Amino acid sequence: MPQTVERLKSSEFRLDYDWNAPFTTEIAEPTPYQAYQVKVVSEDLRDGLHGVSEYPPVEKMLQYIDVLRDLGIANIVVGVYSGEGSHLNLTIKKILKETHNSFPEISPIVLSLATEDSLRWAGECREINPNLETIVFMGTAPSRLLVEGWEEDYVLRQLSWAVSKATNEYGLNVIGATEHTTQTPPGFLKKVIKAEVEAGARAFCIADTNGGARPIGAYRIVSFVKETLEEIGARDVLIDWHGHDDMGNAVANSLFAIAAGANRVHAVARGVGERAGNTRMEAVLLNLNAIVTEGGLKSPWQMKKLSQVLSLYDQLIKSPPPRYGPLGERSHVTSLGIHAAATLKAARLVEEIKVTGDGEQLRQVEKIIGRVYTAVDPLSVGKKNETRISHWSGENTVKLAYSLLGGDPESLSKDQIGNVLMTAKSLKRELTDEELNSLLNGHK
Repeated sequence: MPQTVERLKSSEFRLDYDWNAPFTTEIAEPTPYQAYQVKVVSEDLRDGLHGVSEYPPVEKMLQYIDVLRDLGIANIVVGVYSGEGSHLNLTIKKILKETHNSFPEISPIVLSLATEDSLRWAGECREINPNLETIVFMGTAPSRLLVEGWEEDYVLRQLSWAVSKATNEYGLNVIGATEHTTQTPPGFLKKVIKAEVEAGARAFCIADTNGGARPIGAYRIVSFVKETLEEIGARDVLIDWHGHDDMGNAVANSLFAIAAGANRVHAVARGVGERAGNTRMEAVLLNLNAIVTEGGLKSPWQMKKLSQVLSLYDQLIKSPPPRYGPLGERSHVTSLGIHAAATLKAARLVEEIKVTGDGEQLRQVEKIIGRVYTAVDPLSVGKKNETRISHWSGENTVKLAYSLLGGDPESLSKDQIGNVLMTAKSLKRELTDEELNSLLNGHK
């Protein structure tokens, strides 16, 4: 590859562009209206299936699409071209057919390379489901061009041809895109956007393919794309943000992308995906929902369905739910005495206010009880607070745990409470609900 070697020797050659630099202290957060308007795109059945032990059956994926729809997500990426006649290809087409028949409000998305075979396949997919959108893409980072032996002019011609063919010959609703967008220099990126939009793309997707963006880089590149679209008279073209979590910034990047003007953000339940994973859907929704409701707007998502969505996705990919993280197994479980004491006092306050009959005070305190030691009221997302007894626990922990099991905490004697705590400390682990009930009900 002599030509490639010569490019490396050039003093003008720069491997990849860094949208994070130079460092500044710019700060941004989505407004309530931006958070309300943004669409969350599910990548659960595409990027989220990378690395799973077994590709799920169509029936299970359709059940998952059903609960996503109930949650309020209508844009779902279901696959990418994988070659004619492949099992994956046939599965994707089955999903598209059944989705069109059973969920006409869902807009499925597939990815297509800028090649003849891939575009033809995307056209076949649209015949099956007319609601289809297609992401047409090529790599645009300098490092990608280097190893492929591509010149910028070749990439521009290929993308322009592919988007035009997809739009005019196959009638596809095209999302123009690049791989490694966040490593692409601004001058070249502007040409790519112009080429794809002029060829017929109705949206442009920014992909942080290697997960290297930080929030400021996400904000800058979305702002740049928005300004470019305005310059070429294409303000109606939507902006998508697709992030990965290699640096742990995916959720923050999505929020900054929205603040800068992104119309849609891509995410996966539990953050599952290639390498370090994709943007966590649950974390994005929790943050957006908080911004929306704090701004006095009605949430566009049925947040009480969120835990059900996560549970079903765990089953779909045959993976145990994470113990920690947003809405993980331990997200609303505590065994600490001081936490239990505060929660128990809040519960007693609720009972006192019920006697006075002050409805407004009651509503306010009931909000507090669910959020004494968590930012997320468990009932609002389809979960519940749980209290466990461990060697960290105290008298109030036992009382709270018993009350959550339906018992009267004031009926417990000091001996009963002491026996529970001594047992937990001797076992050096948390007691199960069955063990707690047995200890308390067996020593009255």
